[in-house]
Amino acid sequence: EGSVFWFELMSAAKPQLDVAIDEPKALAQSEVGSDARVRTVLYVEDNPANMKLVEQIIARRPDLRLLSAITGTLGIELAHANQPDVILMDINLPDISGIDALRLLRKDPATEHIPLVAISANAMPHDIEKGLQAGFFRYLTKPIKVDEFIDALNSALELQRTRSKLSQEALAVLPGSLVELLREAALAADLDRILKLSRQVEAYDRDIASELRVLASRSAYQ
Repeated sequence: EGSVFWFELMSAAKPQLDVAIDEPKALAQSEVGSDARVRTVLYVEDNPANMKLVEQIIARRPDLRLLSAITGTLGIELAHANQPDVILMDINLPDISGIDALRLLRKDPATEHIPLVAISANAMPHDIEKGLQAGFFRYLTKPIKVDEFIDALNSALELQRTRSKLSQEALAVLPGSLVELLREAALAADLDRILKLSRQVEAYDRDIASELRVLASRSAYQ
């Protein structure tokens, strides 16, 4: 199991603060998936130093706004209320773990589609593997590396933009029964089934079938 794509049917070392961020690079990357809409990032984190660092990074991105939560329960509530484009999730939270929060978000149709990026001090290989198998899109370790963070964030935003576009196209062209089969296969991270279904999609629209295969490949199933 790994990252999931979706068809829309309805305490560690302190990070360095005030980091020098490459402004031209950051601004150029802010244009990824530009659609004149400010997109929302939710960060669930109880460590003030890490929160401040992410606030500094997001502040340099005019295409983004940041919401924050210090517990997993509050993070889930904010995700429901605001439908963020990406969720950044610490693993060690004061109430429930980040993995438990991810599972609750995945069980709910209202939030199951949102890409989640783990940001954790749990940096052992088995920790990373456990996080990816649970369904995180990326797993970043602390202290936060700015370039790695920006790359993961941009990738998650681009994935979400592509999902939304493909969902709208699919709903407009494909039979509802085929869309539902694709949705079930996507939520199960069943790449073989998705690719088989894409051959059925091709009978209705070759461009959508091609985009579907590309999206499945980019979703980096583990």
